[in-house]
Amino acid sequence: NLTDPHYVWLVTDTAHLALADMDPLTIIREYYPRIAEVHYKDVPIRFRHQGNPVPTGERDPLTGGSLFQPMGTGGVDFPSIHAFLLNRRYRGWILLDYLAPRPGDGTGTFEQSIAHNKDYLVDVLHVTTLGPTVLGHSACKYACVTPGAAAKTSN
Repeated sequence: NLTDPHYVWLVTDTAHLALADMDPLTIIREYYPRIAEVHYKDVPIRFRHQGNPVPTGERDPLTGGSLFQPMGTGGVDFPSIHAFLLNRRYRGWILLDYLAPRPGDGTGTFEQSIAHNKDYLVDVLHVTTLGPTVLGHSACKYACVTPGAAAKTSN
């Protein structure tokens, strides 16, 4: 309330919100008028339900692997978040937040992570077109189909 909405916006990172013991969907709903950007990134499923100790690094204290996981790992409810954003006709950025794989982190190669997340977007979130993948260029024209709704297109 003490900041000007013309100048102060919020970037929500789904993984960081979940790891900070917050529900990403609740934060996105509550602060929607101030959302400038949403980062889609997942975490281990045990962080989906509140009450877990907040980790202090990028490594999972139980497994030693990366806390940041490919979409669909279960720590973030992407179908609900994506449906909310589509229903509100969100026009801001949605980013897929990638970290370079580290030896032994269990996330596979960078290319495998990209392919997995693209499949998740198409198969689970029903993104019907992503545009061609061109190194150094954004493929931001897409269309999504929500259950019981016609395709929506955005640039």
